[in-house]
Order: sequence, then structure tokens, then C-alpha cells
Amino acid sequence: MNKAKKILITADDFGMCQAVNDAIIELIECGTLTTTNVLVNMDTLSNAAILRQKYPWISVGMHWNVTTGHPVTEAGLIHTLVDNTGSFYPVSEFKRRMNHGLIDKKHFKLELANQYELFRKYCGAADYWNTHENSVLNLRTYKVYAEAARLLGIKATRNFQRVYIDYDIISGKRKLREILVRNIMNVWFGMLNKKDFIMPEGRVITFSAASKVDLKKLYIGLIKTDKTSVEIVIHPSVSAEHPYFGLIAKERVSEYQFFKSKGLLKLFKGHYFTLANYGNLNG
Repeated sequence: MNKAKKILITADDFGMCQAVNDAIIELIECGTLTTTNVLVNMDTLSNAAILRQKYPWISVGMHWNVTTGHPVTEAGLIHTLVDNTGSFYPVSEFKRRMNHGLIDKKHFKLELANQYELFRKYCGAADYWNTHENSVLNLRTYKVYAEAARLLGIKATRNFQRVYIDYDIISGKRKLREILVRNIMNVWFGMLNKKDFIMPEGRVITFSAASKVDLKKLYIGLIKTDKTSVEIVIHPSVSAEHPYFGLIAKERVSEYQFFKSKGLLKLFKGHYFTLANYGNLNG
């Protein structure tokens, strides 16, 4: 019999608000989540202290954020990273400014260092790092994040190689674009990044929000992949009301409800899969 595939179930955005924190804690306690990561520039950061104190078996990561809300550094010290109100630029504008050399990398690195210092206050050393709104998916941006992580001694990160659940629903130009993206990720994360960081072999990708909460599709996709460790990334919340939820507000609630279901837990207690965290990847 083949060795059971390691499945990491990760909840992003702990600290964003109480509704998110409550959903994540409930999923940890019901046995679903194996890892979560923390936003440190939000109002409910102090709740993060409970993660190490009460749930030492889960991985806790640094969720670096330079695209939503306000920085933890004084705005005047990192003025190229924020707009005239002292807020971070939206992710699309952030990437544009990075590509045009409009963001001082010293400002960028200072904010990352200060966010990690605040993370350590509540959570200790990070088990891994990743970024809010996937702002890492830009070569110039990635280099700054990766350098910061290496200097801070964070040895693991997320892998963006694709594990498809509903590839069959796309066609035409979108499929051609996806082929290109898949090949880029296979080189970027499959060949280059693995030299620097521990990471799962891939991440579940869905093209429809409904697919991620479809037990049959999830099972088939995970069975078919040849990858032996896969991360499922979710954004759970007990309610859909928060200004930072944007277009995925309803998805957050449906993911919370699905990932606490008994059917899901039964799936991962079978012979084909085993739940894992970032600390289990080398074992």
C-alpha cells in the first residue's frame, strides 16, 4: 500500500477580527485545522497568544501583510509603502509600485521585521511564513520576503504548485493561461524555492468557490495527484460581515461550515490521507 498522503489544512488571517478568530479556534478544537497564520496589524492580534498556550500541536505562521490596513511601523518611516492616509496600497497597486521601483526596499524590510517582532511577542518563533493576498507572487516582491525570512530564521513557506480539484470546468483562454501559470509555479516553487525553504509539495487550487466545499471533488483531486504532501488553504469566519472580507465574504462562512463537518474528518481518518502540519513535512 502506498504511504498515506500528508494533508495540511491551513486557515489564513488569524487576528483579522473576532469572527475569523472564533472560526479558526473552533476548527482547531474539532480536529480539522493543522496550521494557521497570524496577521499582526489587526485589532484582535492579542487573541493569538492562545495558539501556543492551548494548541501546541498546530503550526503557527507569520502572515506578512503589506496590502491591507495600516502598518505597525510609523508611517513616516516607511512612506513609500503607504498612501497619503497612512494605509497600505491595495495589492494590485502595491505590485505595480514594486515593479516600477516606487517602493523603497528598506521601508519594505523594516515593516516586515517589525511585524515579525510583534508576532514573536504573542506567538514566539514562526513555524513558517506566507503573505496576505498572495502579494508574494511577484518576483521582485518575493526576493524581499525570502531574504527577510532567511535573516529571521523562518525555514518553511507555502508552495504554489498546483493540485487541481476542478480543472475540467475551465476552457479556452483561461485554460491556456493556467497551463502557463502551472509551468511557472513548477519552476519557481518546485525547483528554485525548495533550495531555500521547507514546503509542502503543492497547494489545492479551485476555479469555483463551490468546488472547495465539495467533498467528492476534494477527495478525487487529492487521490489523483502524485504529490505526497498537499496544503488546503481556507479563510473561515463565523460571519460574513467585515470590511476586509471583500469578494470572499460568503465563501468564508461556507468554508467554516464545511471544514467542521464530520464527513470531512472521516475522509482524513482513512488509509489514504493523514493530517499534518509544517513540522511533519520532513518526517
